[in-house]
Amino acid sequence: MPSSIVVQIKLRTPEVMAAVQRVCWDAAKQTATAIEQDIKGVGPHNIDVSIRDDRGHYVPSPPGQPPHLRTGNLRRSYHVEFDQGALVARVGSDPAIAPYAVFLELGSRNMEARPHLVPAMQYQVPFVAKRVADGLTTYFKSLGKMQP
Repeated sequence: MPSSIVVQIKLRTPEVMAAVQRVCWDAAKQTATAIEQDIKGVGPHNIDVSIRDDRGHYVPSPPGQPPHLRTGNLRRSYHVEFDQGALVARVGSDPAIAPYAVFLELGSRNMEARPHLVPAMQYQVPFVAKRVADGLTTYFKSLGKMQP
C-alpha cells in the first residue's frame, strides 16, 4: 500500500493572529484618516466651499449636499480617535466646537439634512476590504521568504 504524505498548515497561531490584528488595525486607522480628510477638504464630501450671494450673504448648501463652509468651525470640529486595545478608530465632531454638526448631518424639523460624515464613510467601505487584503497578502508573502 502506498504511503501518503500529509502537510498540515495551521494558520491559527499566535503570530498569524497578531498579524491579522495588526493588518485590521492599520486598515481601520487608514480608513478613519481618509474619512476625516474627505470631510476636511480632500474628497467629494468636503466642507470646503463658501458661497456668498451678490450682497455678500452666506448661501447655504442645497439639502442632501455637504454643508458649505461658513466659519470653519464644523470642519475644525472633526477629528479621529484611536483605541488600539478595542481595535476601534472613531471619526466624529467635537460638540464643544460645532454643537450643530448632528443637525447638519441628520437634519431637524426646521432643516433638511446636509450629510457629509455618513457619505464619506460609505465612500470608504469598498477600500476597507482592499486595505485588509493588501496587508494580509504582504504578510503572507513575507512568510514565503523566510528560511526553514
